Amino acid sequence: MAKTETIYTSAMSAAITIIVVALITILADTNLAFKTWLASWTGHHWVTKSFITAILYPLFFVLLRTRKPRVNDAGTATLTLNLVAIAGFVLILAFYFFEYLK
Repeated sequence: MAKTETIYTSAMSAAITIIVVALITILADTNLAFKTWLASWTGHHWVTKSFITAILYPLFFVLLRTRKPRVNDAGTATLTLNLVAIAGFVLILAFYFFEYLK
């Protein structure tokens, strides 16, 4: 796999994984049944989210590696990853901030 393809695939895999984990984090804190279900797998919901992350990233990496990126796709994917990471942080921060204000 060429360097550009690896950068693209890795960045997009990470971006998708970040989105899923951010949504799982919020869902687990708004739905006790879901949080309990997560905890039932490993003993604690945080550990289960870590396992989900460790599974999703390589899974999406393998699924996306068949795509042949164009010349500028690595830069676009890296920018996308940065924006998704910032958006995930802001989303989780805002969620907990508004939970605190309740």
